[in-house]
Amino acid sequence: MLNLYRWFRRELQTSDFLTWTFILFLAGFFFFPDDHLHRNFFYLFVILPFLFLFDPSVIRLYYKNEIVIISLGMLTYIGLSVLWTRNPEASTEAYYDTLRYFLMIGVFLTITLYLAQKKGDLLEKTIFWASLAASISAVISILVFYRSHPFPGTRLEGIFWNDYLSYCIMPAVYYGFLGIGTIYRAQYEDIYWKKIYFCSISLVIIAFILLTQSRGPFLALVIALLTGFILDKRWKLIGTILLVGLGWLALAEFGDTGIRGFISTGIPDRFAIWEVTLEQIRESPWFGKGYLTNIQIFANDQFWGHPHSMFLSLILKTGILGGLLFLLLIAVFFIDAFRYYKEYGDWQYIAMLLFILIATNSHKMRLFYKPAMSWLVFWLPITIMAVKVEKTRNG
Repeated sequence: MLNLYRWFRRELQTSDFLTWTFILFLAGFFFFPDDHLHRNFFYLFVILPFLFLFDPSVIRLYYKNEIVIISLGMLTYIGLSVLWTRNPEASTEAYYDTLRYFLMIGVFLTITLYLAQKKGDLLEKTIFWASLAASISAVISILVFYRSHPFPGTRLEGIFWNDYLSYCIMPAVYYGFLGIGTIYRAQYEDIYWKKIYFCSISLVIIAFILLTQSRGPFLALVIALLTGFILDKRWKLIGTILLVGLGWLALAEFGDTGIRGFISTGIPDRFAIWEVTLEQIRESPWFGKGYLTNIQIFANDQFWGHPHSMFLSLILKTGILGGLLFLLLIAVFFIDAFRYYKEYGDWQYIAMLLFILIATNSHKMRLFYKPAMSWLVFWLPITIMAVKVEKTRNG
């Protein structure tokens, strides 16, 4: 039996089976963003093989890593906030699910640490294959959606998102995250066929975002890319991005998603929602209302199910302490990412997190949840940066 275990473990190591199933799982979000079958794939083909490959010596390298410590501290605190949840209807199953979410995210972070330590190109491979899956999903969505809707006036909704995302903004956020990675590689890739590949994929991703007519994600993408190219002093690219951004803003004025429409309706709604949210935060400022509390915000004569801000949502449920832990994690990440840029000239980690922070500032994204897109666009780069930091420290 021991020999069989050793043989199986050796085969898993030599075949990179876990790396490929891990990447396939992340790429699968663009077809199955919240699907039971997708989660089972994670359990059977990612977690189970990892149990055979688990090497405690690799994980011990990160016991003192600031990003890892703060991440686990924040997740633990969010999980513990169920203890003071203000929701009498919260069931035992809901408390069990909270524990399950904590364990699943913890396992995901551990697997990411292990694979990123073993494979220095984990993010590159993930961007390559996830962007391919996203592009296929985008092309099918565009072709199918506009068979029955006016093109391009109707805001595109990805056909694979179903009831998980009933509006088109969050898919644009996830595509924008990948767009940073593909545009970065289209610019800096040395291998010709890969440069052509990433250029083509980038065009599909940008087309998808534009057709969703999502202001926030598009402007966040522009700002994130400008930040990266300013760091590298790529003035021609900076000018091109500014022209594309201004051109899109001008065209958007002819539809319902222009700046004038946002000023007349979007901003008043957001400010009203945020004002009511801040009033609710004052009721329990330090510890929040608890993770399982149902959010109901009545503003502008209607109820809203979330504060239209990832940060305010976090503070509402976990208080100022939860917000401070989040800000500490972001600050440490940006410091490490900037040092990594100064050392290696790679600004994509800075741009990725900057994009997510801007794009979710007026929308929602669950950091503490079962397998979800936040694992790909937030926790993956956060955890890989922790690995980059330790490798740089150890030479």
